Amino acid sequence: MKFAHVLLLSLSLASPMALAAKYEPPAEDARNPQPTEALKNFQRFEHRPVAVVPALAKKGDADTARIHLQANMAIRSIERTKVWNEAPAGESPRTLVIEPIIEQVRFVTPGKRVFIGVLWGSSYVDLKLRLTDAATGQVIGEPHFYQRAGAGAAGWGMGVVDRAMLVRVTNMVDAYLRDNYAQPIETNVAIMPSDTPEQTLEKQELERRANNTVNAGG
Repeated sequence: MKFAHVLLLSLSLASPMALAAKYEPPAEDARNPQPTEALKNFQRFEHRPVAVVPALAKKGDADTARIHLQANMAIRSIERTKVWNEAPAGESPRTLVIEPIIEQVRFVTPGKRVFIGVLWGSSYVDLKLRLTDAATGQVIGEPHFYQRAGAGAAGWGMGVVDRAMLVRVTNMVDAYLRDNYAQPIETNVAIMPSDTPEQTLEKQELERRANNTVNAGG
């Protein structure tokens, strides 16, 4: 019985490991090209829910990652677009559609980490952010953001490190929108940008606003 149990466990691990091996992560110094125009050229912003590419639709960990990413964006990039939408729009406002899409993911849930820890391997996520002019359908930017939770640290963190990986990605999305508002710039794919003290305070204010909305039932 012990042999059968070990064999079953090995097979359950082998499948996700094999799938993970097919994905080639971006280079650490990879850069996103700047969008074709500054985001300030738009007066309205439609931040859509996190989506998953069809190839990952039946993966349970992809949907779990999607739920966590959506919750994290609610107090970051989604809240930022709400603030922008409060400004006067003028007579002929342009709308920017913002679509976060999970293109690659391997998310080890806390339950799996508690069960066999480091043996589940690393978590990672590659998120694409498609920015589209709603009126013309023109894509003005399509950056990618990649983060990883190494098996060693994640294995002993009981899921905390895996979830922190998703927080980092949502921080990168929010920073991209913030930093490209005034003028288009290149951004990192896999390295978190460093916030200034002023940007840290701004981020905290966005989270405070979002939490107040949730507490108020809005």
